Parts: sequence; C-alpha cells; structure tokens
Amino acid sequence: MELTEKQIIARIRAHGRGFVFTTKLFSVLIDDSASVRTALTRLVQK
Repeated sequence: MELTEKQIIARIRAHGRGFVFTTKLFSVLIDDSASVRTALTRLVQK
C-alpha cells in the first residue's frame, strides 16, 4: 500500500465511525486533488 493511502486511512480512522469526509480533508496531506481521488478510488476497490 502506498504512503498516500496509509495517510488517508489514518486520517479517516482518526475521525471515527460515521464521519463523512470529502477530498478537501486530505488537501493538507497531498496538494494534488487528482492524486487524492485516485488513492480513494483504489481504497474503495480494495
């Protein structure tokens, strides 16, 4: 798993179950919104 995906998972888990998030939440981690969408897509597919 890529570092980006690990960071995204960690950030989601930090907010807890039921938290609704958007790609904007991850803009602090990654400047490129396309990369965030790609990583989220990969995680959904897994």
